[in-house]
Amino acid sequence: MRYSIAACVILMAILLSACDRGGMPAQTPTPPSLPTTTATATFTSINTPTPLFTHTPTVTAAFTPTSTLIPLSSFRIVYCSYRVDGADLYAMDADGSGVTRLTKNSGFNQYPYWSPDGRKILFVFNQEIQFSNVDLYVMNADGSGLTRLTNSLAIEGQPQWSPDGSRIVYQSVLNGNEEIYLMNTDSSGKINLTNDPGSDSLPHWSPDGRKISFWSHRDGNFEIYVMNVGGSGLFNLTNDPGYDHSDAWSPDGSKIAFVSDRQGNSEIFVMNADGSGSAANLTNNPGPDRFPHWSPDGTHIAFLSDRDGHTEIYVMLANGTQQTRLINNDQPKGYFDWSPDGRRIAYVARSEDHYDLYMINADGSGLTRLTDSPEDEDFPDWMIPAPDCSAGWTRLSVGSRAVVTPGDFPNRVRSEPEVGDNIIQLLYPDTIVKILAGPVCVGGLVFWKVENDSIPGGSGWTAEGDGTEYYLEPYTP
Repeated sequence: MRYSIAACVILMAILLSACDRGGMPAQTPTPPSLPTTTATATFTSINTPTPLFTHTPTVTAAFTPTSTLIPLSSFRIVYCSYRVDGADLYAMDADGSGVTRLTKNSGFNQYPYWSPDGRKILFVFNQEIQFSNVDLYVMNADGSGLTRLTNSLAIEGQPQWSPDGSRIVYQSVLNGNEEIYLMNTDSSGKINLTNDPGSDSLPHWSPDGRKISFWSHRDGNFEIYVMNVGGSGLFNLTNDPGYDHSDAWSPDGSKIAFVSDRQGNSEIFVMNADGSGSAANLTNNPGPDRFPHWSPDGTHIAFLSDRDGHTEIYVMLANGTQQTRLINNDQPKGYFDWSPDGRRIAYVARSEDHYDLYMINADGSGLTRLTDSPEDEDFPDWMIPAPDCSAGWTRLSVGSRAVVTPGDFPNRVRSEPEVGDNIIQLLYPDTIVKILAGPVCVGGLVFWKVENDSIPGGSGWTAEGDGTEYYLEPYTP
């Protein structure tokens, strides 16, 4: 019974999850991150993280961090925990403490994604293990406010928040045909973007939210396509007889990494996101390489490889040089995820007879076990919680003056304290403003109403920062 349920979970993941979420296209090997056994339905508190002394740290020459180190206590990780009769979602602090069970309903709650502002979690739910009635849900970060987003005979999956958190792209399978759909976060405005007899699946947003890449068989061969958000401007990016899949946008949106067997082996390639130029083979190794994940600063790519006889995580420079095995032990590795600051990687690995979550620094040091329960844990997703205006992060106050911080970009002044089509003015670095009202926390930003003669009407709302970076600072004459 344990084996049969796990096998069904694996099949469900193949159908619903993207290549970079642990599942793989049907023609590729079995997903490495999904459980091969399913533990008993007993929920056990997760232990304090335990360092693993069987790991000899590898000095990863390829990794030289460029980002600012963010304290581990600033992050939360949401993940999936499997049991015999279903799966639930949990969240914990990134040091393994503060574990909270978010879903308590029967059925399979899987593939969680934090919203960009850290306030909500998007996920896939199905009541039974059979491929029916699979829908998308969203809830608040604490598990409250559960809302069903789709309700149809189709099988919906692979949801992705837009970078600004206003829309969701996903795949829908009805009568054997896969299509890419788009909807607003309140489930309104659903539209079919692809509308083609060929199979279209596994969508990914470009970092600027203007384009969507996806996997398609519409020309009789598996390729990566790119289109504008509305479905226009469609083009075949990879356009090669080889089997291409697992696309991943670079953080600046200029390149797309993907996996292909066009040279006879599963390798990681990269090419310009606009289709210009030719694809470059980054890995070029006899062992199969797959699942490229860009570091948040775009300088490195982590990936899975079987070149050493079993599945391991490797890190290389974005140009393919200095390929280094991250972890030196024999645990089979699965799905993994960079921390938002690019300094750490959370991943899934088999320990004894089940799967647990682990964390390691991106230079190969500091290996830590985050979960230790009878269940199988999978699909970790990092997020910095949304800023709390009452938590003391803000440095401004009503009646004081502030100045736009130095940098290459101006502050946007908006008619309301929210991100949208409401920009009324730009404030450039060194501009001085007076604080009239606030703070208001919306969409991961801390807004203040400010006064300046250049603003139409004399005042508007602008952001002090996003909880980690300041765009306004106190003005001192």
